[in-house]
Amino acid sequence: LFLIYINDLSSSVNHSKTFLFADDTKCLRPIICRHDCILLQSDLDALSLWSTDWKLKFNETKCFKLSFFSHTSSDRRDFQSDYLINCLSISPCNQQKDLGILISSDLSWSHHISTITSRAYKILCLLRRTFASSNNVTTKKKLYISLVRSQLTYGSQVWRPLLQKDIIPIEHI
Repeated sequence: LFLIYINDLSSSVNHSKTFLFADDTKCLRPIICRHDCILLQSDLDALSLWSTDWKLKFNETKCFKLSFFSHTSSDRRDFQSDYLINCLSISPCNQQKDLGILISSDLSWSHHISTITSRAYKILCLLRRTFASSNNVTTKKKLYISLVRSQLTYGSQVWRPLLQKDIIPIEHI
């Protein structure tokens, strides 16, 4: 029922793209000039108006601005703007988790990889302590595959590591 209720949310936005997944909404627009900032703010205002009309408020504390740009594009930083939703400023951030994958503004996957390898090591250590006396290799293998390897492979099609500094920690586990 919720999905039917928010089905027309995307139609309120005229200049940007919106992506909806369950109760998450993403609004994005390439910013090439100052006018693009104004168009994005216009769409955020339209989203705010939609939420007021339908009495379904956005949680402003969970709204973030994540900007992507390469290290060589210093001129694009001139177009950085403060954006508002429901008259409150949207907080800028350098990285944000989306569907379990940590995305950073420089599109580096190193922080995501260190996060998942840390989580996988914790689970692996717990399994070693709990099943240290067990000699059943089949059970250990099933536990490893379901609890540890699943941490390392979730979403790997998106964040596939290319650098040795990211590959080595995964291979060690």
